[in-house]
Amino acid sequence: MSGTKGMDVGQPSVAGAPPGDATVDPAVTSGAMRPLWLEHGVKQEQFPKLMQSLETDVCVVGAGISGLTVAYTLAKSGVGVVVLDDGNIGSGETGRTTAHLMSNMDDRFTTLEYLHGQRGAQLATESHIEAINYIERIVRDEQIDCDFKRLDGYLFEKESKRNDTRNVRVEMEAALRCGLSGVYLVPRAPCPGFDTGEAYCAPRQGRLHAIKYLNGLAKAAVRHGAHIYTNSRVLKWEGSNKNEATVTVDGDLTVRCKHVVVATNTPAQNRLVIHAKLSIDRSYVVTAEIPRGTYTDALFWDMEDPYHYVRFQEGPPDADWDVIIIGGEDHPIGRQANEPVEQIYRRLEEWGRARWPSMGRILECWSGQIAEPVDALAYIGRNPHDYPNIYIVTGDSGQGMTHGTIAGTREHILHRAVSGGGGRPPRATDRAAPARHVGCRAPVQAC
Repeated sequence: MSGTKGMDVGQPSVAGAPPGDATVDPAVTSGAMRPLWLEHGVKQEQFPKLMQSLETDVCVVGAGISGLTVAYTLAKSGVGVVVLDDGNIGSGETGRTTAHLMSNMDDRFTTLEYLHGQRGAQLATESHIEAINYIERIVRDEQIDCDFKRLDGYLFEKESKRNDTRNVRVEMEAALRCGLSGVYLVPRAPCPGFDTGEAYCAPRQGRLHAIKYLNGLAKAAVRHGAHIYTNSRVLKWEGSNKNEATVTVDGDLTVRCKHVVVATNTPAQNRLVIHAKLSIDRSYVVTAEIPRGTYTDALFWDMEDPYHYVRFQEGPPDADWDVIIIGGEDHPIGRQANEPVEQIYRRLEEWGRARWPSMGRILECWSGQIAEPVDALAYIGRNPHDYPNIYIVTGDSGQGMTHGTIAGTREHILHRAVSGGGGRPPRATDRAAPARHVGCRAPVQAC
């Protein structure tokens, strides 16, 4: 990889970055290195600790994007909701995301067609389009100041094949078949320091500030009647066949409810079915200063394996720079254990500087975990082989912000089940059912 091309060797780099802050409070973030979303004066909204047992309609375990969206939508529908988390809101993987809002599917449209057939891939695409629309409506209706923005996304070929763009064209054709309208080819993605070769542009993607959005979403949920308790560790939950469930919380406290929604990135429970259908990857992120006016504000993804993803975020109001956020170098957890993590961050930095030469000082480095389902779609709904009033949300597949939002939309089977809504849910929700079977439905074209 020609990662050092255009690199300003005088700029502070990952090699000189601190190895992590051992004093980071696990109630704030689940890793040793603080993400961008907790810098520049931004703090998580504070909520009380559970101090007494209580009763409600639905108990949501986990205060990330999934749990808070489910709670917000249920509360707006008049359902009693209690949210519990053992840390602050967004202290898990949502706080370590890069907050791409993508309907350009992370696992590629050709893969979705292969696994789910064309109609299944269309339904999945529609659900992510609606998730971004739902976030946009929440931001507007609840007046959440979270730097939400609609913008274009660009997919381009890996460096070694940038002159052979057949895969880009095949993927674009699949995107159009799956319902991602307005996609079109461009001679190159707007990376100022590097000719990507032919790329396709997917309009109306999105991005936001992860913690600012969660803060606003949580406060909105409370305004609509939800109750949120943080630093309240859930020990276990028990369902039944009679719409009765009990959640046990540290301190000999209980929340008695009709339904339990477990929204903890990966289900913390003794049922093995879902764990056998998930693999866990680790993804890495580097951020750096970038002078305003020197970049195109968009989302970027390449087709390397592992691939890279890029977005931008506004810098402090009194600064003359913004932030470039570069992610990638994913690998299954437990692999590459003998490689110093600094080398991984260094590769990301070099890759970024080759494409955005105006990159300046490195700001933050962190990593997060991605729950990968076996067939590229999240598991949202009743937990298999469990009581019928226990639900899970897991398997974000690199699109946690939209998959988590899908769980909370009014149209989803989870909402209909726990809110008492009737009728047949849209077929898109069948594709997210945790008990679904996996099979290849259609041939895939690839070069």
